[in-house]
Amino acid sequence: MAKYLSLTGLQTLWTKIKANYVTALGTSGNNLTWTKNGTTSNITVPYATSSGTATKVGSSTVGSSSMPIYLNSGTPTAVSGFPEAYLSWGGKNFSASYGPVDAAMVSELGACRTMFTKAAAITIEYSTDGGTTWVDYGADDTQKMNLFSTGNTGFVIGHASVDTASASNMLRVTLNSAYASIYTTFNKFVIYLSTNGSTGCYCTMRGRTRANYDADADVWTTFADAVPIGGWSGYNVINTGSITFGSNSSQIRQLQFTFGCTGHNSAGYAGLNVTKIFGFGGVGWTTPSNMAKNGHLYSFDSSQNATFPANVTAAKFVKSGGTSSQFLKADGSVDSNTYSTTSHTHSSITNFTAAASTSVTLENANSTVGYVSGLTKAAWNYQQTDGALYSQFYSASWKHQIFADYRTGHLSVRGKNNGTWKNWYSVFDMGNVTAGDNISITQATSGQITIAADEPEEIADTWITTNCV
Repeated sequence: MAKYLSLTGLQTLWTKIKANYVTALGTSGNNLTWTKNGTTSNITVPYATSSGTATKVGSSTVGSSSMPIYLNSGTPTAVSGFPEAYLSWGGKNFSASYGPVDAAMVSELGACRTMFTKAAAITIEYSTDGGTTWVDYGADDTQKMNLFSTGNTGFVIGHASVDTASASNMLRVTLNSAYASIYTTFNKFVIYLSTNGSTGCYCTMRGRTRANYDADADVWTTFADAVPIGGWSGYNVINTGSITFGSNSSQIRQLQFTFGCTGHNSAGYAGLNVTKIFGFGGVGWTTPSNMAKNGHLYSFDSSQNATFPANVTAAKFVKSGGTSSQFLKADGSVDSNTYSTTSHTHSSITNFTAAASTSVTLENANSTVGYVSGLTKAAWNYQQTDGALYSQFYSASWKHQIFADYRTGHLSVRGKNNGTWKNWYSVFDMGNVTAGDNISITQATSGQITIAADEPEEIADTWITTNCV
């Protein structure tokens, strides 16, 4: 016997179905809708005009191919630069490398690797016929090094003057890694110059490997081809990509910069003038100077001792803890002694007296160089009463004196032994010794005097006393 639900039962069943199951599906714009127990909900579905992968946002060309864009309320907007305040820490990690922001922060990473390049590595030439022939510029070592350091020397294309400026004038600078003491990777060059009346100025950079250099092969790789440069005066930046400058066969042995122009329209000016070339990039494995290695002139150790490679000039040098009454010595120590700040003529120094024109007392003279007079011939058995006296004393009881005759140059000496003066003795020379019978006197070139006699006893005491005292 068949059984059927009553109307009341059907109504109850429908109420339960509506309470537990979705009863309707639909769309509203870009939304998928459903209804459950009388409540409608939405799921947002992205809208696309066609299937596949999107290759373009919008239909307009915006900005530069080298700069990114952003969406401003759905509209692609070009980015012309990145304000510094929008930079933040973090981002990509570098392995065995670093970026330009790191180089700006760390002096050793951002140092100019060509700073104070050795002159032997630099060749500077000029051409007046558009590069067909080249002539040495005639720069000395200091001028060459100035180009890669201070910029104190300018190099004009064609080595020109105001009367020889021409669009055919050129300048060529070549670096050789074998003599530069540089082993690094270049990515960027900064060049300071003045167009100085030239127009259409440019720089071409190329390099030759060690292998091609050794084989004398004229094979070069161009890193920058006629890049426009300018400024009267001003800096120019040329990005080259990675250039390994070194001595291995595949590395660049010669790096060459060629400068030129397409016209000259300013009378009274000689033309493009290059004053500085700086190279930046990778690690300075070998560098020609402290500046090229660390970004500063000095070297230092863990104790903060700094060493400069050449002279240091300053308005003043101040030693920590030093005072105005001290002097700084070359070893860094200070001296508190008092020294004269003006010139003086001294007639007396401790234990020493100099008397050029004033007589000194013979008996009481201490350490003295001076003039003595009023001597009694009989008192000392000598032929003069005045002359020069050289006296030195240890104490009042111990002295030694030398008397010199102005007229003949003869010398006499005496000493004071424990308070008692000894006799004067004449110093033998060919002028105060006279030969007698059977006695000969000779003087060798060495100055040695020889007195000889037929018999030794013939050199009598009376002869010596008469002639030598």
